[in-house]
Amino acid sequence: SVYRVLGSKEFNAIAVGCLRHASSCLEQNLTGERTGKHRLPSSDPNWSKMKGTVRTYLSLVVKLLRGLHDPAMLCAVLRQVRSLAEYYLCFPHVCRGLRAALLPLWSAEEGSVQVLAFLALRRITLLHPHPSLHTTLKKLYLDFIRNCQFTSHRSLPRIHFMKASLVELLGADPPTAYQHAFVYVRQLAVHLRSAMASQKSSDKKTVCNWQCVHCVDLWGRVLSRLPWDSLRPLVYPLVQVALGILSLRPVSGYYPLRLHLIHTLLELCQATDTFVPLAPLLLEVLEDKGVAESSASGQGRAPHLSCVLFANKKTRLLRPYQTAVLNKTFELLLSFFVTYSHSVSFPELAFPILVRLRKVSKATRMPWFRVQLKQLIEKVEGVCAEVTRDRLKVNFSPGDLVQISAWERGRKDAGNLLVDFYETWKKINTELNPAADGKQ
Repeated sequence: SVYRVLGSKEFNAIAVGCLRHASSCLEQNLTGERTGKHRLPSSDPNWSKMKGTVRTYLSLVVKLLRGLHDPAMLCAVLRQVRSLAEYYLCFPHVCRGLRAALLPLWSAEEGSVQVLAFLALRRITLLHPHPSLHTTLKKLYLDFIRNCQFTSHRSLPRIHFMKASLVELLGADPPTAYQHAFVYVRQLAVHLRSAMASQKSSDKKTVCNWQCVHCVDLWGRVLSRLPWDSLRPLVYPLVQVALGILSLRPVSGYYPLRLHLIHTLLELCQATDTFVPLAPLLLEVLEDKGVAESSASGQGRAPHLSCVLFANKKTRLLRPYQTAVLNKTFELLLSFFVTYSHSVSFPELAFPILVRLRKVSKATRMPWFRVQLKQLIEKVEGVCAEVTRDRLKVNFSPGDLVQISAWERGRKDAGNLLVDFYETWKKINTELNPAADGKQ
């Protein structure tokens, strides 16, 4: 008899039904007695009888995957592809074709498709990491660079997911993670060196753009969230690259770029217990007469800082933009103080910053911002007094690094006024402006 499929709905239902039962049907025809390091189906005694049929079936699934455009159908196929990962590994050529089909879906705009494509890639890669992990990471990173050339509210969640998935795959193997981080951080440094040597506007644009900002943020996340000693030597070059990019564009129009990179560096400092002198870069923003002292009355909808690297003169005169810049700068400066508030040298670190903050507080024409600065100054002075009082009670010398580290850990665990103030400020700021929650 001849069967006819009358419409796409019926075809989708039949295809999903076949895919759903394929894995169980294959397992029923195998004995389950597998040998070898990875215990793949190809080591089963009955494999030779099924090899040709399975290869044809897996190839057709890849072909189906490439031809689909409906998100619901793509999700159904991707779920079954993930369950068939062990079978794909038995056919390297077919598996390479599957990876090539999954990569565009990983960078797709549809969130569910993107997640399921990554889960399938992750399973295939981790089941047999060598040498597929190296190849997969390289292709994912290049695809990530192509997709982060422009940033908008629509593309930002997708870019954040791509960063998170790359960090997860890099965490599967420390030597591979170091190799990729070293190569690509060095690549950023080469581009930066060329721009600094030529000082041409066209060359500066090759590093002062979204691609470099997102790449610095990606490798900052890798070094922050993968706690391996092998990656520690890469902290210094990445910090130097970020500071070098900031030095290329010190003008006020690029304050959003500065805030993005400082946010990344602060996260890196917090995770690796590294000191980077970021406060002067933030104080320059607060001391700018065009921001903190401005009486701009320009009204309008300013672009969200999370999607901006440069602001033209018209945008810089908008009060909403100035408010967003001041809020973000204040948040980063507060986070900077919190990061080092447990340090034994905190009073010495805070003193020159407090001197400049008091001047900014007196000069600003924005009452709400003056109130915030006075609160910050008060909390910092309180923590300085606490640290100074506690230092008088210790019986170890400044050269005893072991006891100093233990003393600082105790202070960090106990918390302080700045930590409480930061948590309260973040909570209030998020309630007043939900869009400000998260990285900007």
